[in-house]
Amino acid sequence: MKPSGRNRAERTCHSDKGHLGKGLLLAILVLLGAASAFWVWQGGGTSNEVVTVPDEWSEDEPEAAEPGDEKVDGREEAKTEVLGDDLPEGLRTLYSEEVPEATDQGQPLVLQVWNRQKGVPAAETDVWFVQAIDGTGLKDPFAQHWSDLAMRRGERFKTDLQGRVVLPAIQRWAIVAAQRSGAYGFGFFRAKHREVETLTMQPDETVTVRVVDGKGERVAGVPVGLVQSIPLRDKTASMKDLQRQMQKLNRDAAAIRSYIQTHPNQREAATAKMQALRMEQAKVKRAMAVQKKGAKGKLSAKKAKPIPAQVATRREIRGRQRTDAEGLAVFRHFQALRREPAKWWPAQYADQFEAVLLMPLQQGVSQAFQGRPAPARTMELRLPPTGSLALRPVDQDGRPFTHPVRATLRAQGAEPQAWMRLEGRKAQDEEWIEFPFVGLHLRLAARCRLDDDDFTWNIPAFPGPNQAGERTVVDVVVAPKAGMLFGRMLDQAGKPLASVRLEFLINSPAGRLEGEAITLDPKGQFHLPFKVQKHHRPPYRLEIRGADSRPDVGLVRALPTLALARVTDLGDLRLGTLDRIAFGRVRDDSGKPVEGASVKLQRERLSGGKPPKVGWHEEAFTHTRSDAEGQYELFAVLEPGKYRLWSQAKDHFPFVSQGFQTGAKTDIELLRKSRVMGTVLMPTWLPGKNVRLVLQPARAGEKRREDRVRDYQGKKYLYFDWVKPGTYSVQVRVQDFPDPILRVERLAIRAGQVGIHPRLKDLDLRPYLYRFVITAVDGKGKPIQPKAPLLARIQRPGHGPGYVGFPWRGNRV
Repeated sequence: MKPSGRNRAERTCHSDKGHLGKGLLLAILVLLGAASAFWVWQGGGTSNEVVTVPDEWSEDEPEAAEPGDEKVDGREEAKTEVLGDDLPEGLRTLYSEEVPEATDQGQPLVLQVWNRQKGVPAAETDVWFVQAIDGTGLKDPFAQHWSDLAMRRGERFKTDLQGRVVLPAIQRWAIVAAQRSGAYGFGFFRAKHREVETLTMQPDETVTVRVVDGKGERVAGVPVGLVQSIPLRDKTASMKDLQRQMQKLNRDAAAIRSYIQTHPNQREAATAKMQALRMEQAKVKRAMAVQKKGAKGKLSAKKAKPIPAQVATRREIRGRQRTDAEGLAVFRHFQALRREPAKWWPAQYADQFEAVLLMPLQQGVSQAFQGRPAPARTMELRLPPTGSLALRPVDQDGRPFTHPVRATLRAQGAEPQAWMRLEGRKAQDEEWIEFPFVGLHLRLAARCRLDDDDFTWNIPAFPGPNQAGERTVVDVVVAPKAGMLFGRMLDQAGKPLASVRLEFLINSPAGRLEGEAITLDPKGQFHLPFKVQKHHRPPYRLEIRGADSRPDVGLVRALPTLALARVTDLGDLRLGTLDRIAFGRVRDDSGKPVEGASVKLQRERLSGGKPPKVGWHEEAFTHTRSDAEGQYELFAVLEPGKYRLWSQAKDHFPFVSQGFQTGAKTDIELLRKSRVMGTVLMPTWLPGKNVRLVLQPARAGEKRREDRVRDYQGKKYLYFDWVKPGTYSVQVRVQDFPDPILRVERLAIRAGQVGIHPRLKDLDLRPYLYRFVITAVDGKGKPIQPKAPLLARIQRPGHGPGYVGFPWRGNRV
């Protein structure tokens, strides 16, 4: 590619033998050696000094104090980065890998909405926007589609006449839904989005299923699903994919078996994973068998390759609903549920669907339909005679377990289709997990878990109902192999705390063993299951805090031992007043109070591993935030040990106390962060990624930082965030060249300084950068490609001559 602009030259190299002659190569080296001034000197100048930006630009800037050398958790500076409003709009997205939590307002999402096809604006269309949703509530398989959640929970906007709408800045990710008469669309967008994103609405479709009993009466509350048949690839490609998948599953199975041998206390959880893995292995084996069977076709006369007799498919559940009072299950926005066909899918297999009953049955009930377009008629499914099942969670001693429990029910025996398994959940203080529709004459199996997924267990096979309308009740022991604490909570006056949410923590000398937020039952009772890992040793300690009560109210109780596979009854536990272990005020380096600063207590503990390591760990419950005056208080009952305070606030470096005295006043000073930021002018032919920026602290012992020039909206930026106040130098380097082409010396950075620095505005690299294009040809002028790279001799300031190599790209360099 030829260079453009004034800083360019073009040369042609000739060689009769197809290679550069020694004399000509030497001439080129001399040429480039003479031209090397474009990298390290002023153009046409004779000075051997590296070009610097004069520090007279900052006469009004006092030198900032040198930063301290304190470290936080062994790190020289905080990794958390929060970008402020002074940053050019959207530049934050270039640094998102350093921003685990973007708490400031960022770049708004500009959305272009098209009506059914690109290029047709969806004018005055309703748009709903919702930030990232906690996924806990979406574990319910009958939860609405995420786009429906945007319409139900989100903020409502409307597009302009051009179909555009400006939506709020995205914190992490967001859901957007758009709807107008007969058209609907949705999309997921992350904080790292383009300047303008697009959303194309599609014709809105609905699928309706009606469920009736043997008499033709409509039945409410029946779980119904939509299943799509997904084609697998042809024999050659699919078999390779399946074989690779099976190899991976076999490796995973071997790893789980090894893990069970070395971690016998984790056998239950690992066994559950092994069962799920075996199910996946069975699916892959069936798919491989179908592929082999389908390969027995005729041979094409032209390509002589097997033509599959049939296409293997697998069936996916794409949506779930329960019938309403009219016996109808209405699947809105069916086009959002439908999986779009890949290009290689055979046309006759692209849109095969079934409406199915989601329950364990002797024989499944379904109705096939073509999914494109959605059927206009209401499909009807006939419910066979069924009974019901109630699972009653209890502890080892037979007491009702009042906290939420989930269960997945299926028929025992050969692995049934996924839609013949049914999930249920018991909410707080409910007695049963109800399954109102279960097939007759089945042996059933169930897998249970708590909401937090820490405890899962299987229920041994049991018989289900045998007569229509029969209700079978089965007691389920919760986490039978785990330990469990049971007790009743009383307030400071000695009265039971009914239906109050409290936070529970079991600690050992190694730290947290189990922690959970638990809602007490109407009698003030609770169950707390736990597991004991190898690195945890007695003595243990139980700590309880009120989730929404005063921070100085709680309870601490010693637990000499913890017993597994049984219930330990702690009796009545009464909340009391905790000690004030620390208090003070949080200020910044200018003396102003800092509101909302996080203040935490850390303890030095011996953690697991071989060999065990000593490190600082946060003490659960012992944290707070400063008020509007910067004041804070911490309450706890401390064990003997080594403690310290840790604090951090937005746009401030962390603070760590050098010591800790229980009950003493400790004032905290947080150093405001600074930014080193500027703009760079460069030749259009030079990519920003080829220019390296170095921020070098003047203080000995501090590490330098490197980055590259960043492109945003046609401008080039120099940007270093989370910089401590002090004196620095900025160096600009070009890829493959050993010396900087530009330096900014004695750059003073004050605490809290942000925005573009006056000395770093419009750093112009163009006078020091030149580009030459050299073409290699033989004696007849025909292009050739030399084998060895082209070497250029340069004069390095203070080092003498050096060489830089340039690889040939074809016949050019």
